[in-house]
This record gives sequence, structure tokens and C-alpha cells, in this order.
Amino acid sequence: MIYLFHRLHEGKPFFYPVDLPSEADVIPNVECNPGTVKVTTPDGRVVWSLQ
Repeated sequence: MIYLFHRLHEGKPFFYPVDLPSEADVIPNVECNPGTVKVTTPDGRVVWSLQ
């Protein structure tokens, strides 16, 4: 499944897609990618958020 990893770059929001086998794989990937502020599904459901 595709998950969108949201970040800030020079103060501007952007995101990139990551294809992961399951939602259980989101948190380990967030831990490997410091700076991630939110992870969503393509339809907008928030899977993980810094806040």
C-alpha cells in the first residue's frame, strides 16, 4: 500500500510516496526518517502524526 510521508523542506511542506506492505511498517519507517511530520494514505487518512 502507498503511504505519503509529509515533511518540511526550507519551511515548505512536501510529501513523497512510500510503498509498504502494511500499516504496521509505517512507524519503523518514520523512525528511520527523522523530520517526518505526518504520514497519510492517498485518500487523506492520517496514519501517524508528530503532534
